[in-house]
Formats: sequence, C-alpha cells, structure tokens
Amino acid sequence: MKKLIVFFGLLLISCFIFMGCNKDNNPDDGKKEDETKSYVVTFVNMDDSEIEKQTIESGKSATAPTPKEIEGYTFKGWDKDFSNVTSDLTVKALYEKNKYSVKLLVDGEVFVEVEVLYGELATLPTIAPEKEGYDFDGWDNDKITEPIKSNVEANALFTRKTVALKFYSEGKLLEEVEVLYGDKYYTTLTPLKEGYRFTGWDKDLEEVKENMDVNAIFEKAVYTITYYDGTKKLNLEPSTYTIDDLVFLPEYEKDGYEFVGWNDSPTSNVKIASLNFGETGDKVFYARFTKIEEEKKLEAPEGATFVFNNIKKVLHSSGTFYVYQPDFTQITGSAPSTSVTKYTWESLDATIATISQWSSISVVSSGYCIIKCTYTDNNSIFGYAVIHTTPDGVFAATIEEANNKPKYTVKFVDADDTLLSEEVVELGQTATPPTIPTHEGKTFIGWDKPIYSISEDLTIKAQYIDGTSHFANKKVSILGDSITTFKGYVPDGYSCFYPYPTADVRDVNQTWWMGLVNNLGMKLVKNNSWSGSCVSSGTGVSACVNDSRLIELIDGETLPDIIIIYMGSNDCASKYVELSTFKSSYKIMLDKIKALCPDAEIYLCTLSPSGLCAGENRINYNKVILDYAEEYNLPVIDFNKIWTDSTYTDYVVDSGHPNKAGMEKYTRQAMIDMLQSDGVTYNG
Repeated sequence: MKKLIVFFGLLLISCFIFMGCNKDNNPDDGKKEDETKSYVVTFVNMDDSEIEKQTIESGKSATAPTPKEIEGYTFKGWDKDFSNVTSDLTVKALYEKNKYSVKLLVDGEVFVEVEVLYGELATLPTIAPEKEGYDFDGWDNDKITEPIKSNVEANALFTRKTVALKFYSEGKLLEEVEVLYGDKYYTTLTPLKEGYRFTGWDKDLEEVKENMDVNAIFEKAVYTITYYDGTKKLNLEPSTYTIDDLVFLPEYEKDGYEFVGWNDSPTSNVKIASLNFGETGDKVFYARFTKIEEEKKLEAPEGATFVFNNIKKVLHSSGTFYVYQPDFTQITGSAPSTSVTKYTWESLDATIATISQWSSISVVSSGYCIIKCTYTDNNSIFGYAVIHTTPDGVFAATIEEANNKPKYTVKFVDADDTLLSEEVVELGQTATPPTIPTHEGKTFIGWDKPIYSISEDLTIKAQYIDGTSHFANKKVSILGDSITTFKGYVPDGYSCFYPYPTADVRDVNQTWWMGLVNNLGMKLVKNNSWSGSCVSSGTGVSACVNDSRLIELIDGETLPDIIIIYMGSNDCASKYVELSTFKSSYKIMLDKIKALCPDAEIYLCTLSPSGLCAGENRINYNKVILDYAEEYNLPVIDFNKIWTDSTYTDYVVDSGHPNKAGMEKYTRQAMIDMLQSDGVTYNG
C-alpha cells in the first residue's frame, strides 16, 4: 500500500515538471487562442426558418431574440441552453398549439363543452338536445362546424311544435286547427244537435300538448210547455218534455164551453193534440172553445106537399163535369111539375150548400142541410130534400140521420204502429192530423188514407220514403190567386173561387196547396190568396206589391218558415199589364217579402199551361220568375211541366182553374220539386 501511494506522488510531480517545461518553451500560444475563439448561435423558428444569428465568444451567453408570433400557438421557450456557448449552436423556438373551448348552450345552460386544438374540427354530439314541446332546429353559430381558431359558443335553436285539434259533433268533423304546443285554445264553435243542449267539449283545452280529437258533449234538452186560456196562464201537466217524449196535451174544462183543443197561437186554426217524438223547443198553447149551445136540430118544413128521396148526379151540358140536383122521379107526395124552372130554389143553410135557379147544388162544406123548392104558380105548394154534402158529392139523407150523426174513432199511428193521436169525428168531417214524427234518414210523405170525409172507424198510418228533408212541422204561408183559394181559409174580404159550383173540389183537403201541407207534414200559418189578384202595381188593393196584402202572410206574431208564391196568372192574362211592369213588380214583391220575413225560405212557382197563360206569353212570364229565382237563389216549383197547352183541358173546370185531378197533379209536382231541393227523390 505504501508503495502505491509513493508511485502516484512521483507521477503527479512529473506532470507538473512537464507542464512547466512546455510553458516555458511557448510562452504566448495558450493566451492568444482563448481570447479569439467565438461561436455562431443561430436561432430558428419551429419551421426551421431563421430568426437571427449571433456570434458569441466562447463561454459567453447568447441573447434570446423575440420569438415570432404564430396564430394558434403559444411560445414555450427554446430547445437548447445558450447561456454558455462553447460551440456553434442552432436553437429552435418551441411552441404549443392552443386549445379552445367549444360550448353548446341550451337556454343558457351548457349542454356540451369540448376542448379543440387550434385548426381542428370540434367533435359535436350526435344526440340533439331536447326541449319539451319544441323541435330542435340546429345551432345559431356556424363556426362550430369550421376549424376552430378561438373560443366558440353556440346556442340551440328551437321551433315550438304544433299539435292538431279536430273538433267533431256526432261524428261529423266541424273544424281542424293547428295549435302551438302548450297554448290554450278557444273555439267559437257552438255545435247543434236537435233536442239537445251543447255543454262543452270532452277534452281540456287549457294547455294543449298533443294531437286530439275533440268531441262535442250534449245533454238532452228539457223544454217547457205553457198553457193559456186567453191571457190567463194555466197550471196544467205535462209542463215539460224532451225530444224523445210522446206527449198528449191535456183536456181542459170551462163552464159553458166545449173544449175543442189547443192551438199554437191565439189566432191559429190548427188543432194540436200531441207533441210527437222529435219535437223541440219551448211550446205555448192556447185553449180553443166553442160556446155550448143546444144543438140545432134539422126540422122538416111543415106543410110540404112532396119530399125528394134521391139526389141525382147529372153530366153537365158541357160534358166536362157533373152537377147534383134533386130527383123528381123519386119523391114522396105529389109535385105539380117536374120542370125545375117552375120552382124557386133555396138552401136553408148556405154554410153547407147553395142551389142555383136551375137546381144545381154546390157544396160549401161537409154537413147536412135542407134544400127547398117553392112552386111559382102557388106558393103554398113546396117540396124539400134533406141532403148530406161531402167531398165525394151530394147525397139524399133523412131528418133522423141529420140529427143523429154517426161518430167514428180515428187513430193516427206512426209507421211502426205507435199511436200518435186519437179523436172522435162526425160522419163526413175531417180528422186533425198530429204533429209529424221525424226519423233519421226518412222523409214523411203523407198518410195512407184520406183524412177527410170520415165514414168509418179508421187507423191512418204515416208514410215515409228514404232520404232526409226538413219540411215536417214547418210553418208555411201561401201567396196566391184564385187557384189557391178556398172559402174559410183566406183572409176576410178576399175574393174566393173555391169551392166552385161546377167543380169537384169540395173540401179544402182536395186543394193542391192543402194536399202539399198535409203530405209534407207542414202547418199552415196563412193562405194569403185572392181570386183575380195580380202581382203588378196599378191593379188595385189586391196587388202583391202592396204592404197591406203582404202583411197577411203573417198570423199575429207567427212568422212562416216557408213561403210558397204562385202568382202571375192574372198578370199574364191581363191586357192591361205589360211584361216589364210584371218584372219590376215581381222584384218589389220579393224584396218586401224578404224584409218582412227575413228568415223564411221562399219557393217560386212557374205558371202552368192554361187558357189564361198560353204559349209564348207564358214562356216570357215564366222566364221572369226563373230569372229571379236564380238572382235570389230561390228554389222553384215548376208547374209549367205538369201538362201541356194541348192537354190542360183535362185538368181544369174552365180556362185555368184545376179540377180534383188537376189539383192532384199540382200537389205531386210541388212535392217532387220541394223534396228535390233537399236531395230527396220523390216519384209520386
């Protein structure tokens, strides 16, 4: 060990001696070299482009240049140490790519936030944000889909959803609307259901959030029935009813009077015995009475020398109609002559029948009366006949029969035999039909038997065809001339044609207009018909342009639902009325009627072929009527086609007034055209 230490010591001494010898040999070499040595330090960008070069003495420090600003990057320093330069150096700037925030906001709240390196695309969520009641429409900043170069925020865009509402009433779509999600919806719809009251909808519409079918809710309406005796209100039952009730109106007693029945207005002559299924609305009825008097009995004239036992039906000399006359070949007693001209003829009750100087009997109404004839050469000689007048003719009767009139029970039933009404009717009189029932998809077209000239117990049944019309129980008024008259059914003071002595129309129910009223189940308000009247101004007080004439379409406060106008025949036939006058007057008439009865349906009738209205003249007048029907959008009853100019004589009693067969043709055509206006086919 000691030897080793000695060895290293000697070695160290030798080195010092050697170094000293060299220094002495080259005294300036080392110092000069250290003083002149320098190095180049090159600063470069991250893409190796040069920033700056510096020459630095050995051992010295380079000065860092200002680094280049690079968009999207942040300078982080240099890749080498240049504080003690001992060799040439290349120093590169170090950068870090910036990170930016991409925020997706929903109503100000962060839905997604991601960090994205500069220049790169953000990875957006594949699931769209949800918001109740809204549809997502995207983002409000397109920069989120571009290379990111800064912090970016985008707000979610939404559109409020719409929901569909469909409103139904009894399965029928009334309205379809779109509503913004969550909104309240208010509809002004007030659907109707006959016999029911609308109470609302089956869905809550305060805050609509889904598609909905909304159905109307109804409750059965309860209607009131009020009874009056004059102005006195009566406490009678039933006092309420519904659409599904069959209600028989009560009897009512009043001292000294016989209760006849109920009317629906103080001035109405329409008897109402019941409210049938399908009726609606509050009802007011007025008691109708006849003063009780001792029944008048027919008494045979005392001192008669002969009595007729037969009334004969004789063909008139014209060959177109029949007349009824007392038969001299069948008498009891003795008649001084069989020549009708040798007697003065009279009816002892002109309300039942009249008789001409030629002994032709004309029916005024159904009933019994006495016809008397007095011998002109000796007034103490006379004969008589007891007659029974009916719509079917005139027949011989007896005092006993007249004073003990048979009575019959008449029942009105529906198509399924449901009893609608029942009453007792005297022989030859007319039964009062009840209010017409209504049935879905069915149209009433009359009764299966005549309601007049009752001669036996009867059950009369309602008849229907397929299709729905609206005429049953509607109130109707007629505006017409002689063709639509009948004594006792037109206003007082109006001239009247029917019943006509030589016509076979002997009962109001045989007229075309009453046949139409009965067969469609309507209720007559007024028959404003005046024999010989015109539409045109300048033809007197009966002209239909006069307010005083038209007001008779109304009965007190009762307005018609339907008005049928069959006017113009006398204008057409008159040599004093120009077509232009008729045209202007017809318009005035229509305008006044529409103002008087603004809610009434108006039907215009064309003129039928006749001796009064023939050929081209009728065609011109009908064109005026048809043009106004088009202008006012009114339905037409086309009587122009019920027969022709060459065949009309088979259906009239003179130049233009229909006989019974003609009346039936009028009724049939009116039913065809009126039902067709409702889309119902009727073939008669």
